[in-house]
Amino acid sequence: MKRKLINYNNFIILLFLIVCFVTIHFHEMWFDEAQSWLIARDLSFSGIFKQMVYEGHSCLFFYYLKILILLGVPYKYLDYFSLFFCLIAVTLVLYKSPFNRYINTLLVFTPSFIYYCPVFARPYAFSLLFFILICILYKERYNHPFLLGIILFLFINTHLLTVIFTGSLMIIEIYEYFFKDKKYFKERVIMGCMSLLGVIFFAIQLLGSFDKRSDIIGGIDIRDIFGSFISIFDALFLGNVFFFIITMVLLFFLVKAIVVNKKVLFIILFNTICYMIFASIYYIYTNKAIYIMMYFLFSIWIFYEDGEKKECNKIFIIILLISCIASFGYIRDDIVGNYSVAKSLTDYLKKDDRNKIKVLTIKYSSDFVALLDDRFEFISFSSGKKYTYCPYDLDFSNVNNDMREFIIDNSIDYVITSSLATLNHDKIEMLVEEGFLSLEEKELSYVDSELYIVYKVN
Repeated sequence: MKRKLINYNNFIILLFLIVCFVTIHFHEMWFDEAQSWLIARDLSFSGIFKQMVYEGHSCLFFYYLKILILLGVPYKYLDYFSLFFCLIAVTLVLYKSPFNRYINTLLVFTPSFIYYCPVFARPYAFSLLFFILICILYKERYNHPFLLGIILFLFINTHLLTVIFTGSLMIIEIYEYFFKDKKYFKERVIMGCMSLLGVIFFAIQLLGSFDKRSDIIGGIDIRDIFGSFISIFDALFLGNVFFFIITMVLLFFLVKAIVVNKKVLFIILFNTICYMIFASIYYIYTNKAIYIMMYFLFSIWIFYEDGEKKECNKIFIIILLISCIASFGYIRDDIVGNYSVAKSLTDYLKKDDRNKIKVLTIKYSSDFVALLDDRFEFISFSSGKKYTYCPYDLDFSNVNNDMREFIIDNSIDYVITSSLATLNHDKIEMLVEEGFLSLEEKELSYVDSELYIVYKVN
């Protein structure tokens, strides 16, 4: 038993856990993490389902949070649950992947595995786990069609971007049945129907999203596509120009080697084109790089399963090594700097020991709302309404009212704004000059270089 426990793979698992525990300890949870938790806390199961039209997500992750909240799990421990699911994924990679020891080790310490998925209380951890299960089961998919179908259903409902990858797999099944052989009809129907049900279930929740969200771009713009993909490579390679160039060259040779497999060629082309189209509608932010990573990793995974090509090993290892450097750059920044201003602003506001404190924000700021207790009441100046989570149906009906009168009428104690919230900036500066407001605290969030400013009402 001792020999089985003390081995190379288990040592890597232990090292993975140590790095993640340290990072989570210092990680300040931010808007998206808080937003999900607040929605799950404040809405019923049916209310969560209806809210998804604004969130652009499936209710699956929110229902998971709701259950944790009902069980009494505090907000600050949510990241550890993400780590648990990623731990399973990492263990499966180390023991079940077709790669050699060196590739497995480096893969575990790339940004997706060591940072984006386990450190954030987001559905990425679910996406990663279900993706690894798909990779493992894919070769034997006709022996376990119902099991893989269930996993595909769940995978689709972890994030909208998973639909693209799943779609490429289903198109391959349709093509192979009609143009290659007529085998496994029943098995293919089961997997296809489960995937389709997953898409339908997701789509029902998103009906009307284009009219609800102002940040949906709409219309192809090459600048948005280029910006999205630069964001992705920044996520995987820390924005280093030298690393970017080297990686592109290596990636070219790696893709050139593996696309001799027509299935792999189709997966890479289909997903890349679809992501470019998606990027023209909605910006693909840095942490969404995990979904780009998935279809590349899957392509390499099945290529190796069909017969490992040793000439690919060195190229793949160097790419992963560069990506690992990015991982520890992000981890360093999260530990040293403010990923989010949530904790520091919360600590400041909690110094006020009054029983009831009202805070006026120019925009919705769910990240630090989540960390505050019931003594605090948050009001948006743009709508003039109380809030906990960001409703996204942004109401600007109150924005032209007199800010001084609004603060007095609502007995506001603090005003919080940010460098990105230019709305009413002049009004606030005027109130500061008049002595009505006094500057109390400034905190910079490195994730988006946004400076948050706290003013106290005199």
